Amino acid sequence: MKAHISSGVNAHPLLHELERTAKELPDRYSRVEVPYHGGTTGIGELHVSGLCEGEVTSASITQHSEKILVATLDNDSSLDALTAKRRLGVFLSPLLKRYNETEKQNLAPDDQVVMIFEDDMQKV
Repeated sequence: MKAHISSGVNAHPLLHELERTAKELPDRYSRVEVPYHGGTTGIGELHVSGLCEGEVTSASITQHSEKILVATLDNDSSLDALTAKRRLGVFLSPLLKRYNETEKQNLAPDDQVVMIFEDDMQKV
């Protein structure tokens, strides 16, 4: 299951802000890292791990374009689509909510992050 994370903020700086925010939540995200190659390729990537619903969960957030990040659960192939979607939402929602709450005093409403699951997107 994939979800798009978007904001009016460019994706690469947003990725680093999400990294900083995740590190502020050590009880939720025990491991937060940006792989070294992400800085050299110009394509950002963030890996977060922690407990979700009593299980160790990890997710990757990757820069897809100038304005869009794509989030996926790592190793979600054993989960049905609905469970993967729910777990991705439950796992990343605290991070996105914290970012929006922490930054909202300085952010325009369009710059707050929004997560939209790919299967919820309308095809035109």
